[in-house]
Amino acid sequence: MYLDYTVTMKQNPRPVLSAAPRYLPGSRKRSILLIHGWTGYPGQLYFLGEELQKAGYTVMIQRLPGHGTSTGDFLASTARDWIRRAEDAYMDLSVECGSPVVAGISMGALLALHLGAVFQPSGVIAAAPAMTFKNPGVCLSPLLKYLIKEIPVVSESESDDPEENYIRKEYWSSRRLSAVAELLKVRRRVRKELFHVDAPLLLLEAGQDELVTPAAVSRTAGMVSSKDSITRLFPGSGHQLFNGQEKQAVAEEIIGWLKARFSGE
Repeated sequence: MYLDYTVTMKQNPRPVLSAAPRYLPGSRKRSILLIHGWTGYPGQLYFLGEELQKAGYTVMIQRLPGHGTSTGDFLASTARDWIRRAEDAYMDLSVECGSPVVAGISMGALLALHLGAVFQPSGVIAAAPAMTFKNPGVCLSPLLKYLIKEIPVVSESESDDPEENYIRKEYWSSRRLSAVAELLKVRRRVRKELFHVDAPLLLLEAGQDELVTPAAVSRTAGMVSSKDSITRLFPGSGHQLFNGQEKQAVAEEIIGWLKARFSGE
């Protein structure tokens, strides 16, 4: 059983509201599912979701199991849980709105590609897909997890937002190797499925990505079967493309791509 996103913070007894999933109604003929990344949370997608709604799209922002709640909840979740939640969300949205577009960031991009392989979405948007990592030690996590529980991470200065500080403490203060191993399970499965992705595909690359290498996008582009695949680079962005300093430009790129392909729907 997973904790609800309204988990009480120890430092400040109020809900982590930014971890709440959102449903933003728009056209029933134009819809998009947004999926956050590993250790991420729905609040990182709120800006993009609101911009898409303004453009007329129905938007569903899901919370993956174990995310936006607590460390214990996170460590109790698995790759299978994350994949199943993405599949369930896709099916729920497709019942109401037909074939949606799926979009994700980092591990969420992997899940969007998975949905593109096993379902028939109208399109797939993959931002900074977690395919190749700048830290080569990431790939050793399935072995190292038996020797090392976690690796501390140098934290950034505290935010003015207590909810973000809570999430930073629970999720970003260290790398839990058992959870990294689950991320690699998602990657391994998606790599095997990429050939089956034939929907229109938009790949977004962050020029200042601190986590994944440029090869993450180029390798993904080379392994899919889509005949309509384009890549866009945002040179000033870090890994969090949907919520970073170029987020407005990213949103405009996505909306333009959608309009060019699905304006008649």
